[in-house]
Amino acid sequence: MAAYTVEEIFNGNKYSVMSEVVKEILFSGPYESVEDAQTAIEMAYVKHTILVLRDMQKKGDTVVDVK
Repeated sequence: MAAYTVEEIFNGNKYSVMSEVVKEILFSGPYESVEDAQTAIEMAYVKHTILVLRDMQKKGDTVVDVK
C-alpha cells in the first residue's frame, strides 16, 4: 500500500497516465479536424485516469492531497 500525489500518477514510474495517453493518441491515426483530436485527447485522459484509479484501488494505493 502506497500513497501517490496527482503529479506522480500522471508522470510517475509506476502509474503514468501521460505516457499511456500519448501512446494512444499517436497510434490512433489521423483525425478529421482539430476538434476531433482535442476530444480524443480529453477522452484518453479520462479513460486512462479511471483505469489507473481502478488499478490503485485493487492494490490498496491511495492519492494524497498536497497543499
